Amino acid sequence: FNVIGIDNVKEMIEKGKENSIKRGFNIDFYLQDIIACSFPDRYFDYAMLSAHIYGTIPTKKKHIEFLKNIRKFLKAGGKFFFTFHIANSYPKDRRFLNLFKFNLLKVIAYTTFGNIGYQYGDKITYDGEFHHSFSDKQEVYSEIKAAGFREIELEDSYAVVTP
Repeated sequence: FNVIGIDNVKEMIEKGKENSIKRGFNIDFYLQDIIACSFPDRYFDYAMLSAHIYGTIPTKKKHIEFLKNIRKFLKAGGKFFFTFHIANSYPKDRRFLNLFKFNLLKVIAYTTFGNIGYQYGDKITYDGEFHHSFSDKQEVYSEIKAAGFREIELEDSYAVVTP
């Protein structure tokens, strides 16, 4: 079988190539945006998104757009695997503070014409990266359904879906 790696960061592609050569794997790498990949329809048997990358895609609209693209690339009976983070690990005494912070950031986004698609669970991590933590599995499920997937296996931190 053929394995393909995709990333939109040149250094990650180079690191992937280096690692695959070290381990004796034959992997083709492509520098592309995961939301707008340019592969033919029904090209892949399986697709996988690594380590909570789904949460780095900003806005629900783009999540669904990305999932629709993945569905289009999968062969009949193909499967897509991905992981996500549920934010319900906040201690109860911090939920009010987090809701207040969310509303404040939303106001700032609107007044500065920043990320007006800001959603509860969006945050900038310590290293300046964007990440979205989902409120519950239902939030992820609704995005998967909206993208047109029929078979959905959804656990606490991962999903396996089939068109």
